[in-house]
Amino acid sequence: MTTLARAFCFVVFISLLLPDLTLAGDNPRSIRATRTSAAPKIDGYLTEDVWLDVEPANDFLQQNPDEGKPASEPTEIYVLYDDEAIYFGCFMYDSDPTKIVARRTRRDSEVESDYISIRIDSFHDHQTAFEFTVNASGSKTDILIYDDKKEEDPSWDVVWEVRTQLLSNGWSAEVKIPFHVLRFSEKSEREWGINFIRIISRKQERDFWALIGRTESGFVSRFGHLKGLDDISSPVRLELLPYVVGSEAFTPESAANPDGKDFLSNGGLDLKYGLSGYLTLDLALNPDFGQVEADPEVLNLTTFETFFPEKRPFFIEGSQVLRFTTFGGEFGPGLFYSRRIGRGLKGEVSNPAGGFLLDEPGSTTILGAAKITGKTPGGLAVGVLEALTQEENATLVDSTGQRSLQVVEPLAYYNVVRLKQDIWDNSNVGGIVTSVAKQQRRPAFVAGIDWDLKFRQSTYVIDGFIAGSHTTNDSNERITGSAGKFKIEKAAGRHWLWDASVDYTTKKYHPNDVGFFFRPNDFGANGELRYREEKPGKIFRRYIAGFGYHV
Repeated sequence: MTTLARAFCFVVFISLLLPDLTLAGDNPRSIRATRTSAAPKIDGYLTEDVWLDVEPANDFLQQNPDEGKPASEPTEIYVLYDDEAIYFGCFMYDSDPTKIVARRTRRDSEVESDYISIRIDSFHDHQTAFEFTVNASGSKTDILIYDDKKEEDPSWDVVWEVRTQLLSNGWSAEVKIPFHVLRFSEKSEREWGINFIRIISRKQERDFWALIGRTESGFVSRFGHLKGLDDISSPVRLELLPYVVGSEAFTPESAANPDGKDFLSNGGLDLKYGLSGYLTLDLALNPDFGQVEADPEVLNLTTFETFFPEKRPFFIEGSQVLRFTTFGGEFGPGLFYSRRIGRGLKGEVSNPAGGFLLDEPGSTTILGAAKITGKTPGGLAVGVLEALTQEENATLVDSTGQRSLQVVEPLAYYNVVRLKQDIWDNSNVGGIVTSVAKQQRRPAFVAGIDWDLKFRQSTYVIDGFIAGSHTTNDSNERITGSAGKFKIEKAAGRHWLWDASVDYTTKKYHPNDVGFFFRPNDFGANGELRYREEKPGKIFRRYIAGFGYHV
């Protein structure tokens, strides 16, 4: 029996010992959306007649500072929908509106301010949600939440509309979220998970419509319910973005470049198409990422590789599905690091003796890439990615003026398949297989399985992974290695919390052909025992005991 098969059998065995599973989505709070034939004008004023006959979500409860007590200021949120979009009318009453904090900031930036936040679990899987947050000045934040808020993706940006108004008795907001930016199953009658959060800045107060206690674990799995979304269909999701670009470079005239001019031209295409309400196809032919925010300059004096987050739109779409984290997000994305595809090449070629470097590619050209991501109604998250990158050459000129080419990056083909199945309402098991085939080099393979099991209302969590790699080292030798981690934790509770974990990596574990990992040959164990003491508005954690051991 292989190592991966043994790990899977062990996870199943543990799950049978703990039958009291999480009842995700059992929050009793609910609100009904009302269909409208006349869409409201998004101006921040809830004055249209369409808002009058809608029952609001109200009776918010404090999470901070006095958990469970009624909010100090009333909040009312109304929900409308039509065939195009869902609309939220939000009214935040305030007994002293002159003290409302309304600061402007950049999109997705956090600043001290009054906020209202809408969290939508449109697929109703109790693990994934879309966040739409606006402060009193109208500054927007949109974030993709997944794995029951263990992970977030702030790079997720979509087109939605919002306006806010400061009023004599509080402040208001009108929000329009087109259905095409959400993902939901094809059913005539729908029920979504939903929650609303209000922050009153001057009081340091955080209010929830469906309260999530400070000592509770889980987030999306504790949402309330949005009902009444009947007879809506997923809109046609098609985006087509072609481009053509030209440039001319001027260099000193020389024997290698007599006229001192080089004209360059390029073109390509990006396409996004919704195969269904839950699966999306992304296609890129010679994509151009010239408008993507540049990476910051980093002075790295360590022996470890610098990690840069993904910013290219093609790879951001569906990234939460393809992600396979191994030793935690602070150690990088694990077995799939999309920056390997189309990676930067500057500084990898040295000037020849007596000559100079005439031309050096800035990055690897992606000839074509295709990706299918999404989640089926049965709770199976699917991610498939294939990409082809061209051979990149640097042009060198020697002391006699002769040109020559040096291969900087060979022709390469990348393949990633990621599957993750929801089980027991709020747990999941999954697997990944990756391969990289480069010209004049034998293919590299990586495979792994992972699990995230929750019990007793997410109070107890068992998670971990095991993975293996088979690749070629710098000496052209085939090497095989493995890594794994097992962690059991009491993540929620009023007082006592604890966790224990073991992990290992073998000396020849090397997933970095398309993954990200710092160092192999590491064995260790960690554990903590904590006591949590709650006082009004705050929670203090005392570390009673802890141990850590790595070699």
